[in-house]
Amino acid sequence: MRLQTLVREAPANYRCALDGELMLDPVQSPHGHIFERASLVRVLGVAAGRCPLTGHALALQDCARLPGLRREVSIWVREQYSRGRSAAQSAKGADAHLLS
Repeated sequence: MRLQTLVREAPANYRCALDGELMLDPVQSPHGHIFERASLVRVLGVAAGRCPLTGHALALQDCARLPGLRREVSIWVREQYSRGRSAAQSAKGADAHLLS
């Protein structure tokens, strides 16, 4: 499975509120928004320490890391890759059967 397809098919709660990318290191702001940590770091540098969604003052250290969500995303990604590999192997087997 291609990474672009994986991101596009990811559940909304596994994607960053800023850029829609799959979250590998999710953090939650005190206002309840969930971001990919690296994306938030970039935006806070440009937004002068303001939450890009609320406009309230925000520092990275105010955000809680979410190890449970990180595990969920990781499991989901592994499952998607396993399904992709299984489907590819099934297709190869079907092609081989048709050719014999």
